[in-house]
Amino acid sequence: MSERRDLFPETVPPAGPLPGLAVTLPDACRCGSQVARIGPPRGPHLAELRCCTCEQHRGWLPREAHQFVSEVVAKFGRPTEPIAIQRSRRP
Repeated sequence: MSERRDLFPETVPPAGPLPGLAVTLPDACRCGSQVARIGPPRGPHLAELRCCTCEQHRGWLPREAHQFVSEVVAKFGRPTEPIAIQRSRRP
């Protein structure tokens, strides 16, 4: 299957505190890594998640997580360790 990186072209240049920030995801990539990097916004999405090891697309950063991480970075600065992102538990 061919990659479709042009499906959501970048809407703005990668700016701000989040692009490049490492996050730990609750599930592993096909390569086995759980660490992903926050990428720039694309189309309607605030940020893309790509595996740090193999660059595979891991999903889109949810709006709530984007807001939370942005607030943490604004208050405490960029972390040196990955931030753990968990999936919401809905009843």
